[in-house]
Amino acid sequence: MMGRHANVDGVAGFAYTDQINQQASAGTQHSIDGVVAVEAEFYRFSALHFATSAWIYPGLTNAGRLRMTLNQSIYYKLTQGPYLRFSVYDYFDNQPQAGTPSNNVGGVLSVGWAFH
Repeated sequence: MMGRHANVDGVAGFAYTDQINQQASAGTQHSIDGVVAVEAEFYRFSALHFATSAWIYPGLTNAGRLRMTLNQSIYYKLTQGPYLRFSVYDYFDNQPQAGTPSNNVGGVLSVGWAFH
């Protein structure tokens, strides 16, 4: 769905994961997951954009496993080329590797140049 000040997209399908575990005894884990995602972008002014994406990966070969990725960002175009972007992310896994947290949360501040 695309509007004058918004764009919303959806995705559904399958994903193959080849996970190399930190502990040598665990080895490599292969899995097939379902994928369901929604991405939305809102822009009221030409210089300011808000974007959100949520991806959910229910385990198919590893029943009961659920992973999720949530990203939110603010993009601000300074002039014709340079921009600032601040993003916050949350990666969730209900069956993480031993000794690792189920959530990985963080933020990124980036400065860039757009050539359009």
